[in-house]
Amino acid sequence: MNSLPLKKPSFHSSPGARRGSLLTAVLGMLLAGSGCGPVSFDEIEPGDHISLLSPPQGCETARSCGGLVQLNCRVEVDGPYFYVETLTGRVVSSCGEACAAMEPRPEEGRCACPPKAWACD
Repeated sequence: MNSLPLKKPSFHSSPGARRGSLLTAVLGMLLAGSGCGPVSFDEIEPGDHISLLSPPQGCETARSCGGLVQLNCRVEVDGPYFYVETLTGRVVSSCGEACAAMEPRPEEGRCACPPKAWACD
């Protein structure tokens, strides 16, 4: 029987294609949240990162403006609003009825709504 050597498949790709795949993977992990970070909106502070694809229980996207998303976390029953960067998931500011019981700290993003970056309304 005549056997020919099998040629191994080549999986070479250009460096640009690999870089694009890596960036896509990293962005996907950022948006997915990878299971880390606050689980409940009661635990969220400005500067935290949350997943906009699966926001904390009780939160839903209310509006978006430019590079920010406004999350409504039961504002109608004294919950907070969070303003979150669309690409990174970083909480820029928070506000709601809880601000009446605490000292506002706009320099930290607490009780500073809407943030300066929010140019809609």
